This record gives sequence, C-alpha cells and structure tokens, in this order.
Amino acid sequence: IASDINPARLELAKKFGATATIDLRETTSSTALEATVIDRFIDMSGSPEAMELGIDTLGLHGNAVLVGAVFKQRATGIDAEKVIRKMLTIKGLHNYNYTDFSVAVDFIIENWQKYPFESLIEREFPLAEVNDAISYALTHKPIRAGLFVHPSTEQL
Repeated sequence: IASDINPARLELAKKFGATATIDLRETTSSTALEATVIDRFIDMSGSPEAMELGIDTLGLHGNAVLVGAVFKQRATGIDAEKVIRKMLTIKGLHNYNYTDFSVAVDFIIENWQKYPFESLIEREFPLAEVNDAISYALTHKPIRAGLFVHPSTEQL
C-alpha cells in the first residue's frame, strides 16, 4: 500500500509493486486503512502521523523501518503495549553503509527487468553542472536527479 499526494508517484508505486494506493488529497490514510493489517511498513516521509498510523496498522510480528525522520518534529507516539503484544520490530535507518549499498546494487542487477528503476531519475546532469543539478532538485522536487561522470578526452 502506497500513500501520497502526488498522483504520478502513486502510479510509479504501482510499477514497483504496490498492490493498492491511497491518494491523500481525497481521503485520510486512517480512513482508507480501517481494518487493514500489513506485514511491513517503511516510512520515508518523516511525518509523525504517517509513522504512527503505519506502526498501528502492523499485524503480528510486523516490521517497521523509519527512514524519513531526519529533521526536527514533534515526538512520535508509539503504544508500547501494542508493540509488545504484536511482537513488532521497529528499526531506524539513517544513511547507509557499504553493505547496504552493495545489497541495493545487487537488487537492481537482479531486478532491472522487473522494475523501472530508470524512471526514478527524472533528469541527468554532468558532474561539471552539479550546481544546476542541485538547483533543479530544489525547484522541481524530482524523485532523483542524476549526476554522471565521463572521462575527459585528456585521460584517453
């Protein structure tokens, strides 16, 4: 289940395997998820409301990964009794290490024909235009802007 306010991102979520989407412009996630139980939850928004709802929606032995909460915000309320009774696992992840990167690369290599990874990079820039890439990312809010490096002709 993917939720967002951007219809294009909801369509992209389907291409990456989301079995259902929630357009938060039309409904609240709490209304849309009534009586829903999920196994895994990943929050990349950092929204306390989204994290609380996701954790609350987890079923027995559910897993939550919180990635997006890397800025100052209100404290997230988690019902410890539910965490214990449901035997939930909650992990926080900030940045990544070599192993994470290596696993991600392996995943892309194994699944490049199944998922449209190239669609995640909305525009590419040469490394010499890094300032333009940053400006583009801040102005247009793409999923990702890419930087590429080409060897100079002097090195050939």
